Amino acid sequence: MTEELPAPDLHWRGGLADSVYMQLREWISSGTLEAGYRLREVEIAKHFGVSTTPVREALQRLQYDGLVESHPHRGASVASVEWAETHSLLVVRELLEVYAVRRAAQTYKTHDFEEVHSILDQQATACTQGDIPEFVRLDRDFHMSIIRMAGNEPLARITDQVHTQLQQARARIAGNRKGSLEASLSQHRAVLEAIERGDVEGAESATHVHVQFSINSILELMDRPDTGDDE
Repeated sequence: MTEELPAPDLHWRGGLADSVYMQLREWISSGTLEAGYRLREVEIAKHFGVSTTPVREALQRLQYDGLVESHPHRGASVASVEWAETHSLLVVRELLEVYAVRRAAQTYKTHDFEEVHSILDQQATACTQGDIPEFVRLDRDFHMSIIRMAGNEPLARITDQVHTQLQQARARIAGNRKGSLEASLSQHRAVLEAIERGDVEGAESATHVHVQFSINSILELMDRPDTGDDE
């Protein structure tokens, strides 16, 4: 229902559909809108103060991302986290990111690390405050910042798509595993420090550790009886 939606924080860039898409994606990815939440076009349009056309376009894009499901006679709703698929996506993510950190470490002298250090500082603040949605958003920003250091635009596009599909699961992991924020932040620092000193093997190893931590978290949640589609 409209009153259950958070206050929109739209940045009107690239058209109405893009802005609605980005806002809904953020809410779903952070866990603000939980699995099964009904996404009614008319109510969302009224909430954002737009027509139903950009909302319909945004929902179609979110369905393509795997974040929204559409059912006959029921309409659209936030998709459930499929843990087995998430596990597979993490394996793909590891392959992509190991290549990226290797390239970044090999070319470390050419990079400006100011942006990624700023992201880590913001993550540390979110960690201290226990702000899981903000931490999860910055988690994606950190990884995409590292990916861009590889200087491979197709790699960045593919990895961004993988991260979009993983974002909802990230929020669940952060909220269900004790100490996950602190551990993730420490692992991020280890990856960045290895890249900054040009330590290729160290960067690869730190990335393996980080992704394996996520995989282990997924396996723990898969074993719990409350991680089904009716969450």
